[in-house]
Formats: sequence, structure tokens, C-alpha cells
Amino acid sequence: MDAEVYYAFHGPQGIQTRDYSLKPEYSEAIRRAQESLKVLKKVSNEIDVKEYVNDKFIRQATQEVGLDYDARLKDYAPLPFTGNAVDTGAPVTEPTLAGQIWVQGESKVRLYSTVDATFAASKQLAADKKVVRVMFVHDRISGNKLFADKVWYVRQNGALSAFLLKSAALEWSKKNGGTLVDFEAARKSDS
Repeated sequence: MDAEVYYAFHGPQGIQTRDYSLKPEYSEAIRRAQESLKVLKKVSNEIDVKEYVNDKFIRQATQEVGLDYDARLKDYAPLPFTGNAVDTGAPVTEPTLAGQIWVQGESKVRLYSTVDATFAASKQLAADKKVVRVMFVHDRISGNKLFADKVWYVRQNGALSAFLLKSAALEWSKKNGGTLVDFEAARKSDS
């Protein structure tokens, strides 16, 4: 798996949490996967998912280190951003409006407080002859981390918001005002 894809899923504010709890959905997904594999005749021996997939040892380990497993089991929040945004020097207060840039050759991903700050930084990096490995923005509605060049944007009152789906961007702009733009237009525009 490409590092950029892994980071999109498991990095701060990623699509999936780096969770130690065994959520009910995970067990159900394993059970369904087994059913699919049976239909495809890829497995001949069925396992009892309830017997083999359980959180007994995870519960024991979390208890031993003083963590509340049941609270974590109910928590679906993504891993929060740590550190401050490069553009403000302060923590990001609204993750759904944040952006990130991973510069080629750098081990840490740079965090920015807004989509506009992210685009401005990418322009400066290009002027400084630095290569952007990947740029992320976050869906205004879901908060999911997205590849910046694969999404739609709405410019409202001079600020950009990102949306995974064009239909969602259009619906949001109808309700809240603003103009739909694609990646190229968002990248070229001045905030």
C-alpha cells in the first residue's frame, strides 16, 4: 500500500481510526467476508467467527494498563491532529476545514488550518522548487480526509471548503451560498 493511502486512512483525522478495540462492525465484516468466500468457493472449511474473533485478550490488556475498553469501544472519533498548524502556529480548531501537505523528502506531513492556507502553501512550495508528494483536504460534511486533487470545492466569502461529491458540494452551496469550483480552479485562485 502506498504511504499516502495508508496516511489518508490511518493518519490524524483519517478515514479509519487506529483503534485497539474490536468494534462489532469488524466482526460482522469478517463473518460476511467468510460468506462471500464460501459463495466463491475460495474456502472449504468454515470457522466460527464468534469463537475466533473476540476481544477477550484486548480487554485483559487494556484493563492491565488502566484503559477503559468499553468507552473506547463506543468511540468512533478519528485520531485528532497533534501539534499546531504551520500557517497559524496554533492548534486546528475546525478539522473539517483543515488541509495537509506531505512534501517529498520530509518525514512529517505539514498541517494547515484551512483549505486556502493549504493551497497557498502548495504555491509557495512550488515557487521554492519543492515537490508536493500529496495534498489532503477534509470533507466539509463528513470530515473524511481526501486527496485534494480528487474532490470538489465551494468558494464562499473568499474561503474554500472541500467535498468528496460534486452533488454534495452543489447542495451545500445552494443552502449556504458560494460557487462550485474544481481542483484546478481552486488551485489557481487567490484566497
